[in-house]
Amino acid sequence: MQYFYLALKNIITEKKRSLIFISTLFLSLILLVYGLGGANGISGSLKNKFYNNTSRDVIVYWDSVNQYQDDDPSRYYFSEFKYENRDENEKSVQYLDEYLDQNKKMISSVFNTSNSYITLDNGGYSQFSIIQGLEKKDMEELVRLKIIDLIAGKLPGKKEILISYDTAKELRLHLGDRIIIDSPTYYGYGNSVQYTVSGVFYNYSEYDKIFCYADFKTTQSLFFWDPPFFSTKKITLNKSVDPEFFSEKLNGFLREKQTKLHSSSLNQAFLFYANISVMVKNLIIVINFITLLIIAAGMNSSIQLSIYNRSRQFGTMRSYGYSSAKLTLIIFLENLILSLISLSIVIAVFYLSLPVINNTGIFLGKNALAYSLGTDRLYFSLSFKDIAAFLFIILIFNFIVIIKPSWKLAGKKITELLNTF
Repeated sequence: MQYFYLALKNIITEKKRSLIFISTLFLSLILLVYGLGGANGISGSLKNKFYNNTSRDVIVYWDSVNQYQDDDPSRYYFSEFKYENRDENEKSVQYLDEYLDQNKKMISSVFNTSNSYITLDNGGYSQFSIIQGLEKKDMEELVRLKIIDLIAGKLPGKKEILISYDTAKELRLHLGDRIIIDSPTYYGYGNSVQYTVSGVFYNYSEYDKIFCYADFKTTQSLFFWDPPFFSTKKITLNKSVDPEFFSEKLNGFLREKQTKLHSSSLNQAFLFYANISVMVKNLIIVINFITLLIIAAGMNSSIQLSIYNRSRQFGTMRSYGYSSAKLTLIIFLENLILSLISLSIVIAVFYLSLPVINNTGIFLGKNALAYSLGTDRLYFSLSFKDIAAFLFIILIFNFIVIIKPSWKLAGKKITELLNTF
Protein backbone atom coordinates (compact mmCIF):
# COMPACT_ATOMS: atom_id res chain seq x y z
CA MET A 1 0.00 0.00 0.00
CA GLN A 2 2.91 2.31 0.78
CA TYR A 3 4.35 1.84 -2.72
CA PHE A 4 0.93 2.44 -4.29
CA TYR A 5 0.60 5.71 -2.31
CA LEU A 6 4.06 6.87 -3.43
CA ALA A 7 3.25 6.01 -7.06
CA LEU A 8 -0.03 7.95 -6.86
CA LYS A 9 1.73 10.92 -5.28
CA ASN A 10 4.32 10.97 -8.10
CA ILE A 11 1.54 10.84 -10.74
CA ILE A 12 -0.16 13.89 -9.22
CA THR A 13 3.17 15.73 -8.91
CA GLU A 14 4.09 15.06 -12.56
CA LYS A 15 0.73 15.97 -14.10
CA LYS A 16 2.10 16.86 -17.52
CA ARG A 17 3.95 13.57 -17.97
CA SER A 18 0.93 11.66 -16.68
CA LEU A 19 -1.41 13.33 -19.20
CA ILE A 20 1.00 12.65 -22.08
CA PHE A 21 1.26 8.99 -21.03
CA ILE A 22 -2.54 8.58 -20.78
CA SER A 23 -3.30 10.33 -24.08
CA THR A 24 -0.59 8.42 -26.01
CA LEU A 25 -1.82 5.07 -24.72
CA PHE A 26 -5.46 6.08 -25.23
CA LEU A 27 -5.03 6.28 -29.03
CA SER A 28 -3.65 2.75 -29.26
CA LEU A 29 -6.11 1.24 -26.78
CA ILE A 30 -9.13 2.75 -28.49
CA LEU A 31 -8.10 1.01 -31.72
CA LEU A 32 -7.67 -2.26 -29.81
CA VAL A 33 -11.00 -2.03 -27.96
CA TYR A 34 -13.08 -1.00 -30.97
CA GLY A 35 -11.20 -3.48 -33.16
CA LEU A 36 -12.01 -6.41 -30.87
CA GLY A 37 -15.52 -5.05 -30.32
CA GLY A 38 -16.04 -5.05 -34.09
CA ALA A 39 -14.60 -8.57 -34.40
CA ASN A 40 -17.02 -9.76 -31.70
CA GLY A 41 -19.86 -8.04 -33.53
CA ILE A 42 -18.91 -9.80 -36.76
CA SER A 43 -18.72 -13.17 -35.00
CA GLY A 44 -22.03 -12.60 -33.20
CA SER A 45 -23.85 -11.49 -36.36
CA LEU A 46 -22.55 -14.43 -38.35
CA LYS A 47 -23.35 -16.95 -35.62
CA ASN A 48 -26.84 -15.54 -35.07
CA LYS A 49 -27.58 -15.67 -38.79
CA PHE A 50 -26.07 -19.15 -39.21
CA TYR A 51 -27.89 -20.46 -36.13
CA ASN A 52 -31.33 -19.28 -37.19
CA ASN A 53 -31.04 -19.71 -40.94
CA THR A 54 -28.96 -22.89 -41.24
CA SER A 55 -28.43 -25.05 -38.19
CA ARG A 56 -30.19 -24.12 -34.91
CA ASP A 57 -28.69 -26.23 -32.08
CA VAL A 58 -28.33 -29.39 -34.21
CA ILE A 59 -28.56 -29.86 -37.97
CA VAL A 60 -29.41 -33.18 -39.65
CA TYR A 61 -28.25 -33.67 -43.23
CA TRP A 62 -27.69 -36.32 -45.92
CA ASP A 63 -24.34 -38.06 -46.46
CA SER A 64 -23.71 -36.08 -49.69
CA VAL A 65 -22.47 -33.26 -47.41
CA ASN A 66 -19.55 -35.39 -46.18
CA GLN A 67 -17.72 -35.10 -49.49
CA TYR A 68 -17.11 -31.44 -48.65
CA GLN A 69 -14.65 -30.16 -46.05
CA ASP A 70 -15.88 -29.64 -42.49
CA ASP A 71 -14.94 -25.96 -42.59
CA ASP A 72 -16.89 -25.28 -45.82
CA PRO A 73 -19.82 -23.10 -44.69
CA SER A 74 -21.82 -23.72 -47.89
CA ARG A 75 -21.72 -27.51 -47.69
CA TYR A 76 -25.21 -27.84 -46.19
CA TYR A 77 -26.68 -26.42 -49.41
CA PHE A 78 -25.46 -29.65 -51.05
CA SER A 79 -27.43 -31.91 -48.72
CA GLU A 80 -29.31 -34.16 -51.13
CA PHE A 81 -30.51 -37.73 -51.46
CA LYS A 82 -30.34 -39.94 -54.55
CA TYR A 83 -33.29 -41.50 -56.34
CA GLU A 84 -31.56 -44.88 -56.66
CA ASN A 85 -31.33 -45.11 -52.83
CA ARG A 86 -35.06 -44.53 -52.34
CA ASP A 87 -35.70 -47.45 -49.93
CA GLU A 88 -32.63 -46.62 -47.82
CA ASN A 89 -33.63 -42.95 -47.78
CA GLU A 90 -37.13 -43.74 -46.52
CA LYS A 91 -35.75 -46.01 -43.80
CA SER A 92 -33.25 -43.34 -42.81
CA VAL A 93 -36.04 -40.78 -42.34
CA GLN A 94 -38.13 -43.34 -40.47
CA TYR A 95 -35.29 -44.08 -38.01
CA LEU A 96 -34.64 -40.37 -37.52
CA ASP A 97 -38.31 -39.66 -36.78
CA GLU A 98 -38.37 -42.53 -34.28
CA TYR A 99 -35.32 -41.15 -32.46
CA LEU A 100 -36.68 -37.62 -32.35
CA ASP A 101 -40.02 -38.91 -31.06
CA GLN A 102 -38.31 -40.93 -28.32
CA ASN A 103 -36.36 -37.84 -27.24
CA LYS A 104 -39.08 -35.24 -27.76
CA LYS A 105 -38.78 -34.04 -24.15
CA MET A 106 -35.32 -32.73 -25.00
CA ILE A 107 -36.49 -30.91 -28.12
CA SER A 108 -38.11 -27.49 -28.42
CA SER A 109 -38.74 -27.46 -32.20
CA VAL A 110 -37.85 -29.23 -35.45
CA PHE A 111 -38.02 -27.51 -38.85
CA ASN A 112 -37.57 -29.10 -42.28
CA THR A 113 -35.79 -27.19 -45.02
CA SER A 114 -35.21 -27.74 -48.73
CA ASN A 115 -32.38 -26.27 -50.80
CA SER A 116 -31.75 -26.39 -54.51
CA TYR A 117 -30.10 -24.45 -57.29
CA ILE A 118 -32.67 -23.05 -59.70
CA THR A 119 -33.05 -20.56 -62.53
CA LEU A 120 -35.48 -17.64 -62.34
CA ASP A 121 -36.85 -16.75 -65.80
CA ASN A 122 -39.00 -13.67 -66.45
CA GLY A 123 -39.40 -14.46 -70.15
CA GLY A 124 -36.63 -12.19 -71.33
CA TYR A 125 -33.87 -12.68 -68.80
CA SER A 126 -32.87 -15.54 -66.52
CA GLN A 127 -30.85 -15.57 -63.31
CA PHE A 128 -29.17 -18.27 -61.26
CA SER A 129 -30.56 -18.59 -57.73
CA ILE A 130 -30.78 -20.80 -54.65
CA ILE A 131 -34.28 -21.54 -53.42
CA GLN A 132 -34.85 -22.38 -49.77
CA GLY A 133 -38.07 -24.03 -48.75
CA LEU A 134 -38.97 -23.18 -45.14
CA GLU A 135 -41.85 -24.09 -42.89
CA LYS A 136 -44.19 -21.23 -42.01
CA LYS A 137 -43.22 -20.89 -38.33
CA ASP A 138 -39.53 -21.02 -39.22
CA MET A 139 -39.90 -18.30 -41.84
CA GLU A 140 -41.97 -16.12 -39.50
CA GLU A 141 -39.20 -16.38 -36.89
CA LEU A 142 -36.54 -15.42 -39.45
CA VAL A 143 -38.59 -12.37 -40.47
CA ARG A 144 -39.13 -11.39 -36.82
CA LEU A 145 -35.36 -11.55 -36.20
CA LYS A 146 -34.72 -9.72 -39.50
CA ILE A 147 -32.55 -12.57 -40.76
CA ILE A 148 -34.97 -12.22 -43.65
CA ASP A 149 -35.62 -8.48 -43.81
CA LEU A 150 -39.05 -8.31 -45.45
CA ILE A 151 -39.46 -4.82 -46.97
CA ALA A 152 -42.51 -5.36 -49.18
CA GLY A 153 -45.36 -7.83 -49.58
CA LYS A 154 -45.93 -10.93 -47.48
CA LEU A 155 -44.50 -14.37 -46.81
CA PRO A 156 -44.98 -16.87 -49.65
CA GLY A 157 -47.88 -19.29 -49.74
CA LYS A 158 -48.64 -22.01 -52.29
CA LYS A 159 -46.72 -21.42 -55.56
CA GLU A 160 -45.45 -18.08 -54.30
CA ILE A 161 -41.89 -16.87 -53.91
CA LEU A 162 -40.01 -14.28 -51.83
CA ILE A 163 -37.14 -12.67 -53.77
CA SER A 164 -34.32 -10.25 -52.95
CA TYR A 165 -34.43 -6.52 -53.64
CA ASP A 166 -31.57 -6.74 -56.16
CA THR A 167 -33.20 -9.66 -57.98
CA ALA A 168 -36.50 -7.76 -58.20
CA LYS A 169 -34.64 -4.76 -59.63
CA GLU A 170 -32.54 -6.75 -62.11
CA LEU A 171 -35.46 -8.85 -63.38
CA ARG A 172 -37.85 -5.86 -63.21
CA LEU A 173 -40.29 -7.77 -61.03
CA HIS A 174 -43.05 -6.32 -58.84
CA LEU A 175 -45.39 -7.81 -56.26
CA GLY A 176 -47.91 -10.06 -58.01
CA ASP A 177 -45.74 -10.62 -61.09
CA ARG A 178 -45.29 -14.16 -62.33
CA ILE A 179 -41.95 -15.84 -62.92
CA ILE A 180 -40.88 -19.26 -64.20
CA ILE A 181 -38.73 -21.41 -61.90
CA ASP A 182 -36.60 -24.05 -63.64
CA SER A 183 -35.39 -26.63 -61.12
CA PRO A 184 -33.97 -30.15 -60.91
CA THR A 185 -36.18 -32.90 -59.51
CA TYR A 186 -35.82 -36.05 -57.44
CA TYR A 187 -36.00 -38.17 -60.62
CA GLY A 188 -33.14 -36.36 -62.38
CA TYR A 189 -34.99 -34.40 -65.06
CA GLY A 190 -35.94 -30.73 -64.90
CA ASN A 191 -39.21 -29.07 -63.95
CA SER A 192 -40.60 -25.65 -64.87
CA VAL A 193 -43.33 -24.08 -62.73
CA GLN A 194 -44.84 -20.60 -62.71
CA TYR A 195 -44.65 -18.83 -59.35
CA THR A 196 -46.02 -15.49 -58.14
CA VAL A 197 -43.82 -12.90 -56.40
CA SER A 198 -45.40 -12.48 -52.95
CA GLY A 199 -42.74 -10.37 -51.28
CA VAL A 200 -39.32 -8.74 -51.43
CA PHE A 201 -36.56 -8.89 -48.80
CA TYR A 202 -33.56 -6.59 -48.54
CA ASN A 203 -30.27 -8.33 -49.39
CA TYR A 204 -27.39 -6.97 -47.33
CA SER A 205 -24.72 -8.19 -49.73
CA GLU A 206 -24.29 -9.35 -53.31
CA TYR A 207 -24.17 -12.93 -52.04
CA ASP A 208 -27.60 -12.68 -50.40
CA LYS A 209 -29.29 -11.62 -53.61
CA ILE A 210 -29.10 -15.13 -55.10
CA PHE A 211 -31.38 -16.52 -52.40
CA CYS A 212 -35.13 -16.77 -52.66
CA TYR A 213 -37.62 -18.35 -50.28
CA ALA A 214 -40.74 -20.46 -50.69
CA ASP A 215 -43.04 -22.56 -48.56
CA PHE A 216 -41.47 -25.95 -47.75
CA LYS A 217 -44.40 -28.01 -49.05
CA THR A 218 -44.46 -25.97 -52.27
CA THR A 219 -40.78 -26.82 -52.91
CA GLN A 220 -41.49 -30.50 -52.21
CA SER A 221 -43.96 -30.41 -55.12
CA LEU A 222 -41.47 -28.46 -57.24
CA PHE A 223 -38.77 -31.11 -56.73
CA PHE A 224 -41.23 -34.07 -56.84
CA TRP A 225 -40.23 -35.09 -53.34
CA ASP A 226 -42.43 -37.38 -51.28
CA PRO A 227 -43.52 -35.82 -47.93
CA PRO A 228 -40.91 -37.59 -45.72
CA PHE A 229 -37.95 -36.05 -47.56
CA PHE A 230 -36.03 -32.86 -46.78
CA SER A 231 -32.61 -31.28 -47.38
CA THR A 232 -31.84 -30.56 -43.72
CA LYS A 233 -33.62 -30.59 -40.36
CA LYS A 234 -32.97 -27.76 -37.91
CA ILE A 235 -33.41 -28.91 -34.33
CA THR A 236 -33.79 -26.48 -31.44
CA LEU A 237 -33.17 -28.09 -28.05
CA ASN A 238 -34.41 -27.15 -24.60
CA LYS A 239 -31.95 -24.90 -22.76
CA SER A 240 -30.94 -27.65 -20.32
CA VAL A 241 -29.79 -29.96 -23.15
CA ASP A 242 -26.19 -29.88 -24.36
CA PRO A 243 -26.17 -29.71 -28.21
CA GLU A 244 -22.80 -31.50 -28.41
CA PHE A 245 -24.13 -34.41 -26.35
CA PHE A 246 -27.41 -34.61 -28.28
CA SER A 247 -25.66 -34.50 -31.68
CA GLU A 248 -23.14 -37.16 -30.65
CA LYS A 249 -25.89 -39.52 -29.43
CA LEU A 250 -28.01 -38.90 -32.52
CA ASN A 251 -25.04 -39.50 -34.82
CA GLY A 252 -24.25 -42.74 -33.00
CA PHE A 253 -27.84 -43.91 -33.44
CA LEU A 254 -27.90 -43.00 -37.17
CA ARG A 255 -24.60 -44.86 -37.72
CA GLU A 256 -25.82 -47.89 -35.79
CA LYS A 257 -28.91 -48.08 -38.02
CA GLN A 258 -26.69 -47.57 -41.11
CA THR A 259 -28.71 -44.61 -42.33
CA LYS A 260 -27.82 -42.05 -44.99
CA LEU A 261 -28.22 -39.24 -42.43
CA HIS A 262 -25.77 -37.45 -40.12
CA SER A 263 -25.92 -34.66 -37.58
CA SER A 264 -23.72 -31.80 -36.38
CA SER A 265 -24.02 -29.40 -33.47
CA LEU A 266 -23.95 -25.64 -34.03
CA ASN A 267 -20.29 -25.43 -32.99
CA GLN A 268 -19.31 -28.18 -35.44
CA ALA A 269 -21.35 -26.68 -38.27
CA PHE A 270 -20.10 -23.14 -37.56
CA LEU A 271 -16.42 -24.18 -37.64
CA PHE A 272 -15.43 -22.04 -40.65
CA TYR A 273 -16.88 -18.80 -39.31
CA ALA A 274 -15.58 -19.53 -35.80
CA ASN A 275 -12.04 -19.94 -37.17
CA ILE A 276 -12.35 -16.74 -39.21
CA SER A 277 -13.53 -14.82 -36.12
CA VAL A 278 -10.59 -16.11 -34.04
CA MET A 279 -8.14 -15.21 -36.83
CA VAL A 280 -9.56 -11.67 -37.10
CA LYS A 281 -9.37 -11.14 -33.33
CA ASN A 282 -5.82 -12.50 -33.13
CA LEU A 283 -4.75 -10.30 -36.04
CA ILE A 284 -6.20 -7.21 -34.32
CA ILE A 285 -4.44 -8.12 -31.05
CA VAL A 286 -1.08 -8.69 -32.81
CA ILE A 287 -1.28 -5.41 -34.77
CA ASN A 288 -2.19 -3.44 -31.66
CA PHE A 289 0.43 -5.21 -29.55
CA ILE A 290 3.09 -4.23 -32.11
CA THR A 291 1.76 -0.66 -31.91
CA LEU A 292 2.09 -0.78 -28.12
CA LEU A 293 5.66 -2.08 -28.44
CA ILE A 294 6.50 0.91 -30.63
CA ILE A 295 4.86 3.21 -28.05
CA ALA A 296 6.78 1.42 -25.29
CA ALA A 297 10.07 2.04 -27.12
CA GLY A 298 9.19 5.74 -27.37
CA MET A 299 8.14 5.93 -23.73
CA ASN A 300 11.46 4.52 -22.56
CA SER A 301 13.05 7.89 -23.27
CA SER A 302 10.25 9.71 -21.44
CA ILE A 303 10.60 7.47 -18.38
CA GLN A 304 14.39 7.78 -18.40
CA LEU A 305 14.02 11.57 -18.45
CA SER A 306 11.53 11.36 -15.58
CA ILE A 307 13.97 9.22 -13.57
CA TYR A 308 16.80 11.65 -14.33
CA ASN A 309 14.68 14.60 -13.14
CA ARG A 310 13.84 12.69 -9.96
CA SER A 311 17.37 11.39 -9.35
CA ARG A 312 17.78 13.23 -6.03
CA GLN A 313 14.41 11.88 -4.86
CA PHE A 314 15.45 8.33 -5.74
CA GLY A 315 18.90 8.89 -4.20
CA THR A 316 17.27 10.06 -0.94
CA MET A 317 14.93 7.05 -0.96
CA ARG A 318 17.88 4.71 -1.56
CA SER A 319 19.67 6.27 1.43
CA TYR A 320 16.59 5.49 3.56
CA GLY A 321 16.82 1.81 2.64
CA TYR A 322 14.75 1.55 -0.55
CA SER A 323 16.39 -0.92 -2.92
CA SER A 324 16.52 -0.50 -6.70
CA ALA A 325 13.87 -3.23 -6.98
CA LYS A 326 11.49 -1.23 -4.75
CA LEU A 327 12.07 1.94 -6.75
CA THR A 328 11.41 -0.02 -9.94
CA LEU A 329 8.17 -1.27 -8.38
CA ILE A 330 7.09 2.31 -7.69
CA ILE A 331 7.81 3.31 -11.31
CA PHE A 332 5.97 0.21 -12.54
CA LEU A 333 2.94 1.05 -10.37
CA GLU A 334 2.94 4.63 -11.67
CA ASN A 335 2.80 3.42 -15.28
CA LEU A 336 0.28 0.68 -14.44
CA ILE A 337 -2.09 3.14 -12.75
CA LEU A 338 -1.85 5.53 -15.73
CA SER A 339 -2.42 2.60 -18.15
CA LEU A 340 -5.48 1.44 -16.20
CA ILE A 341 -6.85 5.00 -16.15
CA SER A 342 -6.39 5.16 -19.94
CA LEU A 343 -8.01 1.73 -20.43
CA SER A 344 -10.92 2.67 -18.13
CA ILE A 345 -11.55 5.83 -20.15
CA VAL A 346 -11.49 3.85 -23.42
CA ILE A 347 -13.88 1.18 -22.11
CA ALA A 348 -16.19 3.87 -20.69
CA VAL A 349 -16.22 5.65 -24.07
CA PHE A 350 -16.90 2.31 -25.80
CA TYR A 351 -19.89 1.39 -23.61
CA LEU A 352 -21.31 4.92 -23.70
CA SER A 353 -21.13 4.93 -27.52
CA LEU A 354 -22.51 1.38 -27.84
CA PRO A 355 -26.27 2.24 -27.75
CA VAL A 356 -25.76 4.90 -30.42
CA ILE A 357 -23.57 2.75 -32.69
CA ASN A 358 -25.60 -0.45 -32.32
CA ASN A 359 -28.90 1.34 -32.85
CA THR A 360 -28.32 1.22 -36.60
CA GLY A 361 -24.83 -0.29 -36.87
CA ILE A 362 -21.98 1.11 -38.93
CA PHE A 363 -22.93 1.06 -42.61
CA LEU A 364 -20.38 -0.86 -44.71
CA GLY A 365 -22.10 -0.70 -48.09
CA LYS A 366 -22.24 -3.56 -50.58
CA ASN A 367 -18.53 -4.25 -50.84
CA ALA A 368 -16.11 -7.17 -50.34
CA LEU A 369 -16.35 -6.92 -46.55
CA ALA A 370 -20.15 -6.91 -46.59
CA TYR A 371 -20.05 -9.85 -49.02
CA SER A 372 -17.85 -11.82 -46.61
CA LEU A 373 -19.96 -10.96 -43.57
CA GLY A 374 -23.33 -11.37 -45.23
CA THR A 375 -24.43 -8.01 -43.84
CA ASP A 376 -23.87 -4.37 -44.74
CA ARG A 377 -23.82 -3.22 -41.11
CA LEU A 378 -21.27 -3.74 -38.37
CA TYR A 379 -22.23 -4.02 -34.71
CA PHE A 380 -19.98 -4.04 -31.63
CA SER A 381 -19.76 -5.97 -28.37
CA LEU A 382 -17.22 -6.83 -25.66
CA SER A 383 -16.96 -9.82 -23.34
CA PHE A 384 -15.31 -10.22 -19.93
CA LYS A 385 -12.65 -12.35 -21.67
CA ASP A 386 -11.77 -9.38 -23.86
CA ILE A 387 -11.41 -7.07 -20.86
CA ALA A 388 -9.18 -9.70 -19.18
CA ALA A 389 -7.09 -9.80 -22.39
CA PHE A 390 -6.77 -5.98 -22.29
CA LEU A 391 -5.53 -6.14 -18.69
CA PHE A 392 -2.98 -8.81 -19.61
CA ILE A 393 -1.73 -6.74 -22.55
CA ILE A 394 -1.46 -3.67 -20.29
CA LEU A 395 0.54 -5.70 -17.76
CA ILE A 396 3.00 -6.94 -20.41
CA PHE A 397 3.24 -3.45 -21.88
CA ASN A 398 4.25 -1.96 -18.53
CA PHE A 399 6.88 -4.61 -17.93
CA ILE A 400 8.41 -3.80 -21.31
CA VAL A 401 8.26 -0.03 -20.69
CA ILE A 402 10.31 -0.12 -17.47
CA ILE A 403 12.94 -2.75 -18.38
CA LYS A 404 15.58 -0.37 -19.76
CA PRO A 405 15.00 2.58 -17.35
CA SER A 406 14.98 0.31 -14.29
CA TRP A 407 18.17 -1.41 -15.48
CA LYS A 408 19.92 1.96 -15.70
CA LEU A 409 18.52 3.02 -12.30
CA ALA A 410 19.79 -0.17 -10.68
CA GLY A 411 23.31 0.51 -12.04
CA LYS A 412 23.60 3.91 -10.33
CA LYS A 413 25.08 4.43 -6.87
CA ILE A 414 23.38 6.54 -4.18
CA THR A 415 26.06 9.28 -4.43
CA GLU A 416 25.61 9.32 -8.20
CA LEU A 417 21.86 9.90 -7.85
CA LEU A 418 22.24 12.58 -5.17
CA ASN A 419 24.84 14.52 -7.15
CA THR A 420 22.91 14.56 -10.45
CA PHE A 421 22.08 18.29 -10.12
